[in-house]
Amino acid sequence: MEALDSYLHKQAGQDARKRAAVPFVATTDGQTIAGYYTQIASAGVIVDARDESAAGFYRRYGFVELPKIEKRLFLPMGTVERLFRKGR
Repeated sequence: MEALDSYLHKQAGQDARKRAAVPFVATTDGQTIAGYYTQIASAGVIVDARDESAAGFYRRYGFVELPKIEKRLFLPMGTVERLFRKGR
């Protein structure tokens, strides 16, 4: 339990502030941990467009083509975050 306590008190908070991971903790009484999980951050979204029309659709939302693989596009997470904020 000491390793888990250390992780939740030190590393999990630091990761959340850096947006490197998002820790979730469930408690039964606000004190006792019943469970937890951590979602690891990602750098972006990658899609494989089925045709040029689909690739054009993705480009309109800020996706950029990756070199060497035809119709594979990438959208950085910063752009995803801005799109969600715009939609609010």
